[in-house]
Amino acid sequence: MLAENEELSLRMTVVATSNYVHSVRHEGETFIVCLEKKTCTCRRFQVDEIPCSHAWAVLKKKFLDPEPYCFDLYKPNTLLVTYANPINPLPDRKDWNVPAYVENEIVKPLKFKKLPGRPPKKLCGKTYSELYGKKNKNSCSTCDQKGHNRRSCRNGSRFE
Repeated sequence: MLAENEELSLRMTVVATSNYVHSVRHEGETFIVCLEKKTCTCRRFQVDEIPCSHAWAVLKKKFLDPEPYCFDLYKPNTLLVTYANPINPLPDRKDWNVPAYVENEIVKPLKFKKLPGRPPKKLCGKTYSELYGKKNKNSCSTCDQKGHNRRSCRNGSRFE
């Protein structure tokens, strides 16, 4: 990642705004890099916690070492300390010391498998006739007939 950032930084122009704050131009965009707070407006410097390509351009211009600006986790010494203690794999299954009450317990798989997707609607408390019976027909408030409403009425007004 550092090598990529270094390669990208070759095509950038750096303008110093103050001791720690710099303006970096790249492909028509301007990015603000603050070395003191370890921030950049592209936000990769804060997220990855290693110098982004814009910060790398500033470090190269000021002839600074990038190591103090990298998070400790990415440094070689930390990696060596992490793997200093040997990691022992589990012994063979025959050599395990398993208590009898655990060994005799039989674990069966579930009887039902949950289907993928959205669960179906639960129609609780409704009878078959309520769900699938005849629906009420509309009635017209103008002529009091069923099957249409006042807007679609062709019979005219009942008060005439």
